[in-house]
Amino acid sequence: MLVWLMLGLLLCWTGVIVYRVIRHGVQHHFVESGGVAVVVLTSSWISLAQSPDWFRYVWYGFLALAIAYIAYGSYDKYRGGTDGFGQ
Repeated sequence: MLVWLMLGLLLCWTGVIVYRVIRHGVQHHFVESGGVAVVVLTSSWISLAQSPDWFRYVWYGFLALAIAYIAYGSYDKYRGGTDGFGQ
């Protein structure tokens, strides 16, 4: 049951990140999105030891997405944009 809950969180937050990047750009609520991505990764990492193999692939995919999102958002913020909260 926990695996399905974590899968739902991973997929839901993937949708939120993709929507925000497409609709508003990478810096729209960057700190909030990156922080929640780290929290979702950490909470789903706990159930990773007792999960099936397919969940590991989903988790690694979300990990790659989160790293790419945070790296690109940090670069965009460093390049000169907003303060990370969309302002």
